[in-house]
Amino acid sequence: TSTRAAKLKAFSSDKICRKLKVLSTSFKFMNKIMKKIDKKTLRESMTDTAIAMPIAWTTSYGTLALMMSTGMSNAFLISAIQTLVLTLISVIRKYIVRTAFKNAESFPSSQTLTS
Repeated sequence: TSTRAAKLKAFSSDKICRKLKVLSTSFKFMNKIMKKIDKKTLRESMTDTAIAMPIAWTTSYGTLALMMSTGMSNAFLISAIQTLVLTLISVIRKYIVRTAFKNAESFPSSQTLTS
């Protein structure tokens, strides 16, 4: 019984060591990836996506409600109109966000709005 318990304990600790090694390798890999990521670009893309989500949902709902209220039932036409409207708004939004980030990059952090 004691040899069985010893084998079970050895098996468990070996299994834990293997899992820790896998985790360690995973953390090293993620750390390597995180060092390569351009943090300014990531911040911009996350900000743009956060702004885009509510705009897209509201616009999508609005265009769908408008088309349904006019009696439009052609799914292809509804989809085409929604895609066109969402694309136009997306291009405008992206232009505004990109311009804001570009201006923020060229604005020195030591400079104030009054100077």
